[in-house]
Amino acid sequence: MRQVSSAHPPSALPSASSSASSAPAPAPAPGRERPAAAQTRPLDWTDKLAIGNREAAIALRDQAHEALSNPLSLLKRRVEGLVEGIAHPLDPVETAMDAARRDALHGGIQLVQAASGAVAVGSLVAGVAAVVAAPFTGGASLAALPAIGAIAEGAGLVGLASTGASLLAHEVGMATAGSRSELSSHAHGAARALGSLGEAALTYGAGRVARGLSTGEVTFKWLADNDSTRLWSKDLAPRTRAALDAFERGEVGSSVRGLDLRNRALSAIHDDLRARGFQAEMATITDFKTRQPVIHPGSGQPVPMEIWTHPDGGMVRIKPMGDPTSKFRPQPHASASVNFPPGSSAKDFNNEAFKLDHKGTPLPKWAKDAAVPFGEQTIESKRFLDALASRTHINLPVEHAN
Repeated sequence: MRQVSSAHPPSALPSASSSASSAPAPAPAPGRERPAAAQTRPLDWTDKLAIGNREAAIALRDQAHEALSNPLSLLKRRVEGLVEGIAHPLDPVETAMDAARRDALHGGIQLVQAASGAVAVGSLVAGVAAVVAAPFTGGASLAALPAIGAIAEGAGLVGLASTGASLLAHEVGMATAGSRSELSSHAHGAARALGSLGEAALTYGAGRVARGLSTGEVTFKWLADNDSTRLWSKDLAPRTRAALDAFERGEVGSSVRGLDLRNRALSAIHDDLRARGFQAEMATITDFKTRQPVIHPGSGQPVPMEIWTHPDGGMVRIKPMGDPTSKFRPQPHASASVNFPPGSSAKDFNNEAFKLDHKGTPLPKWAKDAAVPFGEQTIESKRFLDALASRTHINLPVEHAN
């Protein structure tokens, strides 16, 4: 009997287990002709990309499903990985260097990813250390946060770029794959790259947040809330030092110790001050340098100021129209302070010993009494002093300002 061998269908992705010859085909029945063998179209690069990306999507879906179904296990692995990265930060780099020797492209990308990951872990450790050390350094260690944030942000950007390059390389690998196993390998590599994009984006975002922190403001707030004695200069005038000591002994300023001016209508502040035994007098805002009244640019009249004083030295200044000539605080605002010695002229700013915040904490009334941990004339020292001014000058609600 005559035998007809069927042709092996052409394929762009031959399996490793494909047979070299086909099995004999049975002879056609008498009177019937064998139909022509079906021709399989070779896979082009678009077919391979479609198959590979579909497999990558399935792998990525499986990763997400595993993470959502067992988040504690994922968290445990992440923590273990972080600890391992801190303990042995160069291990991933060494592994990537070995990979680079075998495959320059993918190994090189892996090396960049490993290096950026090591820098990101180092930035995290440094940032945590700066925060933990704050109580022992008077908040000075927080000054490192912007630099640490910038490093983390850079590591995140490099991580994003290298992960994007890895994804692109795997896409090219899928399009040019010569076997099914090679296509599958690149598909799973693409899935891993997509998964690591989130980590790189998180590193970048955390770096931006840390770099964007106003360290001067953060340091001031921490000191004001936790160790306000560090806010004071060591070279205080004797009268200021005497006023602080008298305040701590409860001899002066008890009337303003628990006074909170925040978010209160002007009328409510007036009622509270009267109930505490304060007396009011009208004055005008005076230019500190010229000692002349500040003139309102609109009305041409001196800008009014209320001065409320208490026999124990407590004092509240209210600027119901603000100071329209000030570039720092033109809006209506008020401040609480201690006039020392009690009974001295409240119109003389030199008799104001110090100001108080809403918690009753004594704070420097001006920069020369403050200990600024960022040097002179720096951006962070300005932010530090701006935070001091904002803490001691309370904006009045606009709807209640007269």
